Amino acid sequence: MSSRWNPVEVTQAIFNRVVEKIIFKQEISSQAKMLIDKDQHAYEEGTSTITALITCQHHWLKRLDEDVDFVRIISFHLSKAFDSVPHDIICEKLKATNLNPCVINWIIDFLIDRKQRVVVDGLETEYVDITRGVPQGTVFGPFLFSLMVNDIKSADG
Repeated sequence: MSSRWNPVEVTQAIFNRVVEKIIFKQEISSQAKMLIDKDQHAYEEGTSTITALITCQHHWLKRLDEDVDFVRIISFHLSKAFDSVPHDIICEKLKATNLNPCVINWIIDFLIDRKQRVVVDGLETEYVDITRGVPQGTVFGPFLFSLMVNDIKSADG
């Protein structure tokens, strides 16, 4: 009878998670505060959807106080947002940052050449290449997604 969990894989996953946390804390977290626009409310300590809505309301009311007749609001929801991050684009955005080049290369290596398959009741599909998305549950995932959408800005006018 074989075990569902391979102890070597579990140990490697734990080790990878610890290393990811260390690298994020030492190399990325302070830079992320400068890289990610202050209007991005996701994944930032002390911010939430509530702070995002309060900020939006402030901007809308400010515009209305400036003697405009109305304010247009466009809102959108990114379905499966973490799955929609194209690796080639996020890699280029990473290269454009001031992060340590070794860290950038490590993250790129972490993202590219990923494969996945499905196993159900012992039946396995073929592996397929994954060219988009950031692995959920990772320390880097929220940062990479925030970096991906960081250039989406509000427009006045």
